[in-house]
Amino acid sequence: MTFQVAPAISNARRLVAIAREIIDGCWNAWQTKVPRFLRWAVYGALLGLGVYLILGFAPAGVAAGSIAAAIQSSIGNVAAGSAFAVMQSLGAKGILMWLLPLVGAA
Repeated sequence: MTFQVAPAISNARRLVAIAREIIDGCWNAWQTKVPRFLRWAVYGALLGLGVYLILGFAPAGVAAGSIAAAIQSSIGNVAAGSAFAVMQSLGAKGILMWLLPLVGAA
């Protein structure tokens, strides 16, 4: 009884090499053709979204047990137009939700 593992491994290695070349090409294009200020804007938006999610602002409202829940309980009645109300509104309306797949939270 013989197993033909070698061709499968060889094919997998070729696919990994191709994927690595594609990723390297995309990264090189990102670093050389996209202006620095735009790259930093994208990094900032992704970081901001990560912080937004970590705080606990979610589409269903403020997540129980989150930092946002603690802030809300300390505020009491949230005033309309406050920073907390705006963040809560953005989470509830799902305005930022199209970015979730970019940070792996989908």
